[in-house]
Amino acid sequence: MLTSSHIAQHFRDVHFGGNWTCADLRDTLKDVTWLEATHKREGFNAIAVLTFHINYFVDALLKLLAGGPLDSNDKLSFDLPPINNEAQWQRFLTKVWSDAERSAALVQQLTDDRLHTDMADPSTAPGITTCTVSSSTPIFTWGRSRP
Repeated sequence: MLTSSHIAQHFRDVHFGGNWTCADLRDTLKDVTWLEATHKREGFNAIAVLTFHINYFVDALLKLLAGGPLDSNDKLSFDLPPINNEAQWQRFLTKVWSDAERSAALVQQLTDDRLHTDMADPSTAPGITTCTVSSSTPIFTWGRSRP
């Protein structure tokens, strides 16, 4: 199995089940209502905000793998648009699952050679020096330049 297939499977497992932790995002969120998801306790992020944060970077990866620039910004990664009802919460979750599957499918198509090359153009992603995949650890690494 190619490295990209392993990475894609790991990505799917984290979102949809089958990983070594016996926990995944979809099962964890399946019975969470929009009221529970948007409830914020002082000093803590709401479930919906944390889910948005995860998907913010999945969305950035998806755009990058589809040939776009890496234009995500850490400062925006917690800026969840308002969720005011169950239908909005369910639409948001549908987007999360769709983005995860599409990202995994694009990762799976990458060759091993492509995995070890820079994927982000530093001129369009200020502060990013590399966006590569490690063969020893199945995760993407977005290298940041040091000040």
